[in-house]
Amino acid sequence: MSLNDFAIRAPKAMPHGEILSTGNYQFQFQYTPQVPHAWDAGMLFEMTHRTLFCSDLMHQFGEVEPLTTSSLIERARKTIADYEVGPYPNYMPFTTH
Repeated sequence: MSLNDFAIRAPKAMPHGEILSTGNYQFQFQYTPQVPHAWDAGMLFEMTHRTLFCSDLMHQFGEVEPLTTSSLIERARKTIADYEVGPYPNYMPFTTH
């Protein structure tokens, strides 16, 4: 959505299944619309150590303490609600939009 605003070089769009090699590692892109969140969602599977990196497992807004002892659902719900009244309304297709 705003990668061009922050990147120091042009972003690289990857089709589903494409492999990106960094020399030591190979990452396979998995296109996953709406899993875990929006139309632009995707995951990278690092093939050497078999590690899956997802774009956003749960949303949180701002700098908050790590949360590992209780549910993340309420924090994620609040973040989505905050986005709806901010500059990113309807960016997440969880309604009729």
